Amino acid sequence: MIKRFGISRGVSPREDLKSVGESARICEENGFEVLWFIDHQLGMKDVYAAMNVAALNTAKIEIGSAVTNLVTRHPTVTANATTALDELSDIEDTLHRIDTFNPVLNAFLGRVDELARKQAAEAEQAYAMGDARALSGVPVSVKDTFHLTGSVTTFGSLAYRANVSHHNSGVVKRLRAAGTVITGKTNTSEFAQSATTENLFADDCHNPWDISRTSGGSSGGAAASVAAGLSSMAVGADGGGSIRIPAAFTGVFGLKPTYGLCHDENGLNAMSDFISPGPLTRRVADARMLLSVLAETAYPRLWGCALPGVRVRETARTTRR
Repeated sequence: MIKRFGISRGVSPREDLKSVGESARICEENGFEVLWFIDHQLGMKDVYAAMNVAALNTAKIEIGSAVTNLVTRHPTVTANATTALDELSDIEDTLHRIDTFNPVLNAFLGRVDELARKQAAEAEQAYAMGDARALSGVPVSVKDTFHLTGSVTTFGSLAYRANVSHHNSGVVKRLRAAGTVITGKTNTSEFAQSATTENLFADDCHNPWDISRTSGGSSGGAAASVAAGLSSMAVGADGGGSIRIPAAFTGVFGLKPTYGLCHDENGLNAMSDFISPGPLTRRVADARMLLSVLAETAYPRLWGCALPGVRVRETARTTRR
């Protein structure tokens, strides 16, 4: 039999796991298969912390999202485990979702399904060996302005429709070093020079909330992929709003980092110097983690800490009549 224990948003994973951990272990000792369900809204670092605390021999953890109904399963493996994980991180669910919705949304210009399966298998092996990285197994899409070895990088232009990349640009190298699973290359306006995602190479990218409307641009495909649950995170690029506009249009969080913080060595040089790679995610906390990877800088989570030089005053909520 399976016994489920839930860790949801609004509680401290460490405290909650401490309070239910003994019950879970008792269930395991009595022959139950313990399954932890962790709300995806907690953010990946909390999930990893929970996995470390709940290291039961036969335990599994489900990371679920109420928004997308996607489920990613990562078995927790202890030192006496002798076999690797016997299933992929449900990357097939993500790829099936792309199969279903991308023909309508046109969020992706290029697919790398076999590469994603290979990377998911590597992530599972890393979990089995206790060597998981910052974003191991997390599905991430990348804008089609970043080079990915073996894939076509079009920059949204017909002129580059056969431009096969022979190297990974800096952004992709950092994503792979963090253990991400790259789901594909997302739609962009030609050379990323528009506030909507339209080009002559492929169909326009539509807004997941209303396909009669635009997803914004130029990172509209990246934003749409996150909003529709086709990836957990996405990397776009922003010079004059190309992350921020589609983030606002699709209801996700997008950030243009300070120029020079996130580099893309050997990437697209045709754009202005002030363009910067940046994260698109469902939550600010997830963007913080992705930004840490892109910038190779740790950004610790602050709980109730005052900002230097900023005075914060609590005010009572009032109802306007």
